[in-house]
Amino acid sequence: MVNEALGHLEGFLSGMYAAQSQGGRPAIAPEKLLRAMLLQVVYSIRSERQLMEQTQYNLLYRWFIGLAMDDPVWVPTVFTKNRARLLEHDAVIELFNEVLMLAERGGWLSGEHFSVYTTAVEHAIRVMVFNRLCDPDSKLGVLRWLETVSIPQVDTASLTHQQLLRSMDALMDHHQAVDAVVAQQLRPMVDQDLSVVFYDLTSIRVEGLSELSDDVRHYGMSKEGVIARQWMLGVVQTAEGLPIYHEVFDGHQAEAPTLLPTLTKVLQRFPHIR
Repeated sequence: MVNEALGHLEGFLSGMYAAQSQGGRPAIAPEKLLRAMLLQVVYSIRSERQLMEQTQYNLLYRWFIGLAMDDPVWVPTVFTKNRARLLEHDAVIELFNEVLMLAERGGWLSGEHFSVYTTAVEHAIRVMVFNRLCDPDSKLGVLRWLETVSIPQVDTASLTHQQLLRSMDALMDHHQAVDAVVAQQLRPMVDQDLSVVFYDLTSIRVEGLSELSDDVRHYGMSKEGVIARQWMLGVVQTAEGLPIYHEVFDGHQAEAPTLLPTLTKVLQRFPHIR
């Protein structure tokens, strides 16, 4: 199916590079880039660096991408730079639509697979998740993105900006349950010997003067070194760059007092870590 979909996209891919170069092709052929990106998604490979390392010795990966046994594997930074061009020209979306069209034409899609789309809130959340995976954008950007894709059994035309925002409110109402499920999904990807993690607390500046009850927006020292209205975001990630925990703090919160409580919560979230 991927071979056929890429065959249909040959003219699109060639034209995409012709617009930026005078007849030349990039160091990495776009077809191989797209195949490698598929492997990264299907096998949940955490980073481009790990993808390149595994492609180095995995013959199945080499065969699927189109690399011979003795072909050199790309440098991760080169892979990332070439991939950015594909994303810029919506090549991933075009491939997704081609595969979806082939699956529909072959009768390989079933409405039963999408029976979990039970409410308008779930529709909106799934749409935002798909966008975050394929072409991350703002909530208004999600609506523009929906004009270029097809999602089976989701009435994308009826979705509004307000519905997306209300769906985010619904997520917040159940954030503890969502966090528990996400942690359970992440556990197989987190090594038992998690000896090194990175923690950072950064400031997110906000505009406006409105005030809410239990508001996290406060005046504090921003990362730019000035006093600003803001809130603080703490993120914990593994040495490979996989985010495993985040938390929002008041805008005047200092970093040091948050370290131990955050570490305690991470260990509670992943009890299998030694």
